[in-house]
Amino acid sequence: MSPETVSSSDGRDVRRRRRAILYVSCLVVIVLVAVGAGWYASSATSGAAPGADAAPGADAAPGAGAAPGADAAPGAGAAPGAGAAPGAGSAPGAGGDSGSRGDSGNGGSNQDEEDYEFYLPEGDTGVSGQAHLMYGPLYEHECGRAQENLNTYGQQLTRRDRLLYQAAIELCFERRQSARNFYSQVPSDQWVFQENAVTKKDMQCLTYRAVRSVLDRQPQETIPCPVGIRPEWEE
Repeated sequence: MSPETVSSSDGRDVRRRRRAILYVSCLVVIVLVAVGAGWYASSATSGAAPGADAAPGADAAPGAGAAPGADAAPGAGAAPGAGAAPGAGSAPGAGGDSGSRGDSGNGGSNQDEEDYEFYLPEGDTGVSGQAHLMYGPLYEHECGRAQENLNTYGQQLTRRDRLLYQAAIELCFERRQSARNFYSQVPSDQWVFQENAVTKKDMQCLTYRAVRSVLDRQPQETIPCPVGIRPEWEE
């Protein structure tokens, strides 16, 4: 056999061995891939890798369903007394204003009632006595002069009329609470007047209505001057 023939035969053997090695290598790779795929499919079907169901004791940490007492903090449904703050339904005395505008002669009045300004209508100042010395200046809204006259001539008036005109002067100065203090000193049975006092433009009657109008928050024309005999009141 010639050297060229031997060399050609050896070359073919080498190529066959290489192809065989390559073929075997491919088979090994295919087998490994198949095994790996089968393992992955098995793991996926089982839902978890081996031992993956739960770590030991992993179903829940001790007490993990809820922290101790976590269903509700003590009293968490409502803070103590949270349904309403103590007395929150209404502030003390909130059902009414407890006389917050209690400037009326009857001990208090509704806040929605209208305020009335003090004024005197024209009265019969031609009668005898000293009342006109206060009534005239008050009619003109000369508060200071009315006070001076009352200080000078007040002792010539009855006790009721002194307090009445002093209350009127306080209202002229827009001192409502002070006016109430003077007015309230007169007993209720002293507020009686002569018959037809309104139509006669009796100064005491008209002053009484003007004072009551402001304190009770009522129109003057709705306030009567009660008729009667005034009982004695110690001077």
